[in-house]
Amino acid sequence: MKKLILMTLVSIALFGCGEKKVTEDMLIGDWGCTFARYNAKWENGLFQDFDASHGKATNKTLVRFYTKDNQLWVESEKKVNPFNLNYFSGESSISKSAFGITTKNNNSIEYISSDKFKIKTIYESRDEVDETNNNKEKTELICERIME
Repeated sequence: MKKLILMTLVSIALFGCGEKKVTEDMLIGDWGCTFARYNAKWENGLFQDFDASHGKATNKTLVRFYTKDNQLWVESEKKVNPFNLNYFSGESSISKSAFGITTKNNNSIEYISSDKFKIKTIYESRDEVDETNNNKEKTELICERIME
């Protein structure tokens, strides 16, 4: 029995109590967020790496999360929208149109601390007919809790 307890304590010490995740309860409140957008150039049949010097735009905004009628809401710049945390699972979705355009989306939310998180969205569009229309964009929203 002592051996089992000791092994459990060692496992907790080595691996922690589990992965920290962003939860709806954590999000409730006011946040100061920095928004950045990056583009990747299409060259030689491939998207290049995201480059801070190519297409980066940043701005800061205030964001408020709250619940109403058992729904999580987000308010920013006088716009209010429902917020679904499951949308940011980190899994990619791919769709193809009848016009030969394939789009891929990947949305994730990362726990940094109980007072900081990052939302990352990567959008990619490939046109089979005209490669000059190919586009890949990454947006990042890094938010820190506003303490009163």
